[in-house]
Amino acid sequence: IQTGIEGMYNTSYRYRYTIRWDYWEELGHPEFTDDDSFLEVVAQMYEKHPTNDAGDYPMYGVGFYIDSDSSTNWFEDLERGTTGHVAFADFFPRISYVDGEMFDNYGDTEKGPYWKTIYYYRKAWEMGLLDPESFSQTSEDWQLKFNRGQMLTANSANNGDGYAMEQMEKGINDYAGFVNIPVEGAASYQNVNSGAGWEVYFVAIPTSCKTPLERVMSLLNWSYSLDGARMLKSGAENVDWVYVDGVPQPTAERLNQWKTGEGWAELGIGFLYMITGYGNMSICSDGYPADLYKTDVAWALSDKRP
Repeated sequence: IQTGIEGMYNTSYRYRYTIRWDYWEELGHPEFTDDDSFLEVVAQMYEKHPTNDAGDYPMYGVGFYIDSDSSTNWFEDLERGTTGHVAFADFFPRISYVDGEMFDNYGDTEKGPYWKTIYYYRKAWEMGLLDPESFSQTSEDWQLKFNRGQMLTANSANNGDGYAMEQMEKGINDYAGFVNIPVEGAASYQNVNSGAGWEVYFVAIPTSCKTPLERVMSLLNWSYSLDGARMLKSGAENVDWVYVDGVPQPTAERLNQWKTGEGWAELGIGFLYMITGYGNMSICSDGYPADLYKTDVAWALSDKRP
């Protein structure tokens, strides 16, 4: 399995209490401690801002999309990050960080993370805060609403990065982004530290494998090392990345491909991340992350926004 910190210091995990900062500040940072009190705050924001800042699109308090099989995963993730649960797979029982109690994710309709998120959306609907297109829109439709400044809450703070950056660069508003607001019991409101591993990174050798086990284990031992993580996530040294004044960074050619997408898929960089034992931000022996595309240096050199 893979363990370690995912993302940089300014990344966020799926977290329910992710709110439009400037509007929350406008209200005087009202406190909330649970779903009900959070939605009351969202309702106050919606009352003041029924449309986006430009006034050309309606505002929505809460929303989602279901055009992929990952939708139920992030339904569950929203609750897991907010109130603190841990398990190795979606259909396994969850264990609460708060009191140690074990319960079934889907079978327990009172405490199961999936169902608690369903109840949250139901309450938002009853309050007139849920985007009515949530049950039919694609992920692209949903993201477009963030890009237009139509959402008051997000599933992750980076949903609103594009709009926030545009507002800041135009000198309109420096605080239009989303921020995760921690509450008591929150497990991962900022960054993701998966010390117990990720369920999707299990690796097994089938009995039908014709390659000698020693060779398979040699490959896995390498891929689960820091050197293996660096190569799988960043490519080969002196081919895909180099040291510049002691700092490892992708080559200019690779940065351009990363930025434009031209020829990027053919390189294979980052595509085998599920068979490495370290997270993107695990620190290698040179003192820098395994994934060199998640550094300030890469973003600055490529002018690509995080």
